[in-house]
Amino acid sequence: MGYKVLKQGWRLIAILAIGFSSGCSGNEKIKGIDLDEVGYGSSVFSVLKGEDYESEALKLPEGVGEDITVKIKDVRNFSTKESEPLFFESCEVIGWSSPVDLNTDKTMEAVLAKYNPVQKATLSVDASTGKLILYGAGTKNIPAAVYLVDLEISSGGVTQIKEGVCRIQLKDNSAKAVTVSATWGTTDSDKAPADVSSKELSEEELQEFAGALGSAYNKNYGYLILKVKDRRNQSISWKDRWVTRTNKNNFETANPWAEIIYTDEAVIVPYPVPSYPVVSQSTGNAVQYKVEKANTAFRKDLFFDCNLSVTQKGVFEIECRLTDSEVQGKATVLPSGKKLFFPVQDDLRSMDFYDDNSRLSYHRMVSSENFVVFWEKGFGDDPKSAPPLNGVDMTVDLDDLLEKGERFYKLYHDSLNFVTPGNSNVDSIRMMVIVHYTTTWTAYGGGYDDVIGALWVNPATMKPVGQTIAHEFGHSFQYQVYCDDPNKEAGFRQGQSGTSQDGNSFWEMCAQHMAWQNIALFPEWNCDVPIYLANHHRGFMHEWLRYQAFYLMEYWRMKHGEDMLGRVWRESESHEDPITAYKRIAGLSQDQFNAEVWESACHDITWDYPLGGYLRRIVDRQSEADRQTWYTHKTRLIAENGYYRSYPDTVTADHGTEQNIAFTPHDYGYNAFQLSVPEGGTTVTAEFEGITGDSRYRTVGDSKAGWRFGFVGVQGSWTPVYGDMGEATGTAPQASVSFTVPGGGLKRLWFVVSGAPTRHEPHVWDDDVGNDEEYPYRVKFVNTEVKN
Repeated sequence: MGYKVLKQGWRLIAILAIGFSSGCSGNEKIKGIDLDEVGYGSSVFSVLKGEDYESEALKLPEGVGEDITVKIKDVRNFSTKESEPLFFESCEVIGWSSPVDLNTDKTMEAVLAKYNPVQKATLSVDASTGKLILYGAGTKNIPAAVYLVDLEISSGGVTQIKEGVCRIQLKDNSAKAVTVSATWGTTDSDKAPADVSSKELSEEELQEFAGALGSAYNKNYGYLILKVKDRRNQSISWKDRWVTRTNKNNFETANPWAEIIYTDEAVIVPYPVPSYPVVSQSTGNAVQYKVEKANTAFRKDLFFDCNLSVTQKGVFEIECRLTDSEVQGKATVLPSGKKLFFPVQDDLRSMDFYDDNSRLSYHRMVSSENFVVFWEKGFGDDPKSAPPLNGVDMTVDLDDLLEKGERFYKLYHDSLNFVTPGNSNVDSIRMMVIVHYTTTWTAYGGGYDDVIGALWVNPATMKPVGQTIAHEFGHSFQYQVYCDDPNKEAGFRQGQSGTSQDGNSFWEMCAQHMAWQNIALFPEWNCDVPIYLANHHRGFMHEWLRYQAFYLMEYWRMKHGEDMLGRVWRESESHEDPITAYKRIAGLSQDQFNAEVWESACHDITWDYPLGGYLRRIVDRQSEADRQTWYTHKTRLIAENGYYRSYPDTVTADHGTEQNIAFTPHDYGYNAFQLSVPEGGTTVTAEFEGITGDSRYRTVGDSKAGWRFGFVGVQGSWTPVYGDMGEATGTAPQASVSFTVPGGGLKRLWFVVSGAPTRHEPHVWDDDVGNDEEYPYRVKFVNTEVKN
């Protein structure tokens, strides 16, 4: 049988009716209409949430009379068979009292004054054609599913229900509320398509976005966030890279009423009504921008065209990536913001960075706010998929490097204050990182030309980026100290002897301390605790402990503030010893400094520092045997005549943990050993005697010799109870100190002795312990004894 499409002029009455029932049912005909033959040309309508949709006209058999009334009986979920009432609720459809004028309507208020939305049923039937009309504004909250539409058709007082006349397949893809197409090129012909993606911000992302905009955010507006990235996935700055190509096709002219926000990451365009653009232009919805050739790696202008529209109000992020094109080449844009510095060193000034075949090239470069990273040609275009070298994996995750590098930078710059903002080269120049295509271990922090800090690395040192890179970035900031005020010569560029003939362990100790401040990023780092515990008698500034003895600096931070170490570097004077500099800046006498050394040693017993919890957890995870062997303070003593005498340090070469026990303390070194624990309320006493002039030791003269000593109790696993500090000198070598065990008792009791010279002399890095002075002592105890 042939079909007739309902046309204009037929008396088709469109009514929404839920729960209506009358007349006949089953397969009964209505005035000759066989409803089994009533339907639409397509039985399934695929609709994206948020989009308006209009179906084709309803088809009826030929010869049907004109007196037809059609109603929507129900819309049912195909799976659950339950009705979905949201289809029958009203929604707001865009309407205008008069057209918006780009020339006169210059404020959001002017646009909104003309906005006259209309309330429409989300789903309805057109009276003249029988078309189903679905408004996207009402579907946003309807679950994505397949829905059956039941119609109620009446004629001559007879009514019949046509169940499942069609299906609406509602798809959950809110990103399709945004339609985007974009191209790029160096000419106006043969432009390459950009990779485009879009999304509506999640609730969490929306809160972050609103917080970033602050008072500029209006919850009643929609927002477009457009990001354009080059081939390396680097954002092209909307603040100082993109410029308009014409006076017409740009965000400013298309939205004269909007306060458009330009950032390095994105352009943010607010729109006040549930669609964008508010006014369609003759050119379509296009914006056209360019990056001028001075800012591209291929030395040509880069053109970018983008057509975009939105059909609902929300906050939508659109990302366009300019991928490589056989015709257009490689879309590489030079970073905005801080400058790049090209030093004389490393032949960088002689390289053609525009040439992709150079060892280093703009085409093999990524950057962040404060760093620029170049990788050598052997890695290829993408270090994440670099070819192996001699069977060694050479892949590198530079995103990890930049993300963590920025965290290191923020800490060293903002918190530790190794530079002075507003008076540093890093204010305007990016620090540099060179990634070498080599299997040779490479991790060196320093800098270029006394201008800017730099870092040289290879893949093995960045899998993943962790303590090694945090340490080396520390060196980059140490280098920067001198760069920022060369005339002052701050920053300990000289060796420990005051000349350039030896090393300076302060660089390594400080870099380790700086890395430790980032330990939350690599909590499994044990900070070489076993080496430290086997050698801490050698003390602060000793070359053999340059990677381990940084806890005294943590004590400085606790007592004098987070920026104390940065101050020591920045405020140091030419060829000044680090300890001398610290004492001067902190306002300490030699006696006060010796007290801090002993107090810090006492804190080592339980790692009682703000970040000490990481070390305590590492110790707690050890087996009992390993804990006693590698993670416990031990001191070699000689029992004689009721006393315990410190054992001479007979080691002649750096032994790491070979001896695994401490000997007689050196300058600012210490001993710590356990004592038996008496009952609570008991007072224990140490009768101490410093030893001078004993040929079994490398003793100092009476005028310089000194010691600090005292008790430390431990309650529970890690809670310290600090006793008073005793002191002795070469001219007054005998002294005593007492400690009363708390009423609740102790789990452990320790005795701590530190070498405390009465005058400071810089320690020279000469790898010769034969000239390292010792501070021997003997001690006997009342009401306790040495354990084990």
